[in-house]
Amino acid sequence: MAEYYHSANEYLHSFLAFTSAVVAGTMESSPLRGPDKDSQQKTESEDGTHFPIDPVRPTHRNTKTKHLVRLTAHTEGDIMSATPCSQQADLFQHPLMEEPPTSSARPDARREHTMLQRRATNVCASCPLLVECLYEAVVKHDVSGFVAGTTQRQRNQIRARLGWKVAPEDFDTLAGVTTPNRQIDHAEVVRLRNANPTESLETLAHRLGCSLSTVKRHLRKARAEANKPTLTKVAPTREDVMKAYAEICAPTQPARQTLAA
Repeated sequence: MAEYYHSANEYLHSFLAFTSAVVAGTMESSPLRGPDKDSQQKTESEDGTHFPIDPVRPTHRNTKTKHLVRLTAHTEGDIMSATPCSQQADLFQHPLMEEPPTSSARPDARREHTMLQRRATNVCASCPLLVECLYEAVVKHDVSGFVAGTTQRQRNQIRARLGWKVAPEDFDTLAGVTTPNRQIDHAEVVRLRNANPTESLETLAHRLGCSLSTVKRHLRKARAEANKPTLTKVAPTREDVMKAYAEICAPTQPARQTLAA
C-alpha cells in the first residue's frame, strides 16, 4: 500500500509538472517527455551508437505543441476580451445601473448614474459582441439593466420602432410553481399535453394547479386554432435592429457602423 501511495504521488507530481510545461509552452522541461532530437544526436556522436527515432513520437511534435499553446492562449484571450462586461461586473450590476434614479432623486445620485452609464457605454462600444448582444436583448429577451450600450427604456423604444414585442419570461411556469387563482397559460397547457400525451387530464390539471374543466377548455381551444391559418411575424434582422439603435441612441452615443461576422 505504501509503495502504491508513493507511486501515485510520483505520478501526480509528474503530471503537474507536465501541465505546467504545456501551459508555459516549453515541453523540453517536462519529465514525461523523452529525449528530443538534439539530445539523441548528441548521444549518437558521443558513443557512436545509432538510436533510431521513435516513430510514435515524431520530431515535429514540439512545434505543434507550442503552436497549439499559442493558439489556445490567443483564443482564450479573444474570448475574455470580447466580454468586457464580465470583467467589470461591479459596473454593470451597480444598483444605479439596475434601477436608474428618478427625477426626484438626489443630485449626487443622478450625477453618479450619469458617470456610470458613460463608462458602461464606452465599454460596450469597444466590445466586438455588441451587435449580437443588442439583438438578443431586443428581439429575444426582455432583460433589465444596462445591456449592449442601451437602457431598458431605449430597448423598449427600439422594439416600438420595429413593431416587435417580446413576451416576459414566465419563471414561475419554468420552475413548476403553482399558486391558487393563478391564470393558466394556454401555451403551457398545450406544451405539457404534447410532452405527455399518455398522461391523464386529471394528472395534467394537478400539475398546473387548476381544475379539469380548465384543462379541457384550453385543449378544445388548441384544437380549434389548429384548423385556422396563422401568420407568423418575421423577426427583425440585425440590420433593422442596428438602424433603429442608431436612430434612437445617436444623440447620446455613436452607433456601430459594422456588423459582427
